[in-house]
Amino acid sequence: MYHDFNDYELLYMIRQKDEVALEILLKKYQNTIMGIVFGMFRYARMLRITKDELYSAGMMGFVQAIECYREDKKVSFQSFLKLCVERECRTLMRKHRGLSFSLISSSLSLDMTISEDENLYLIDTIACKNPDFDPVWQFRYKEAKKELLEKLRKMPQFDVKVISLRLEGYSYAEIAALCNVTPKAVDNALQRVKKKLTSV
Repeated sequence: MYHDFNDYELLYMIRQKDEVALEILLKKYQNTIMGIVFGMFRYARMLRITKDELYSAGMMGFVQAIECYREDKKVSFQSFLKLCVERECRTLMRKHRGLSFSLISSSLSLDMTISEDENLYLIDTIACKNPDFDPVWQFRYKEAKKELLEKLRKMPQFDVKVISLRLEGYSYAEIAALCNVTPKAVDNALQRVKKKLTSV
């Protein structure tokens, strides 16, 4: 019965709270709505809008078309529906584009001064995870380096040379060749250094 009704008759039934008529009208124009959504999704995706969000906006346009359509305007419901769906989708994209621009316009320069005497900059208040800029880490590093140098001064020159070459990436065999000793002698030297460095 309902399938023989035209758009105007279905709209009349829908306004009488007939849910079956609403389902029929939606089914009739489902492909039209999806076509508009898919057509706009390529651009919407760049604004981080999901397909579901865009489809929801399209469905809002569908509801709006039902509520606002007037037969006396001499425009077909299909044309009015397309206009409403496109408008809602564009409104959603405009909203997201505005949010993107607001993030840019509300951003602050790290070189901006934040103290009255203009000696403190915004970048000075941001925590830095780089240990090179951590005064506590720097102090401990200098103390450890100083302690290491003191221990190395007390070691035989051969042992210091061996550990230096090893830290530069040379293999046991290469160090042995450079120092004119056996690889076993290199290993013994490294063991002695390790023992002295780990001793309290």
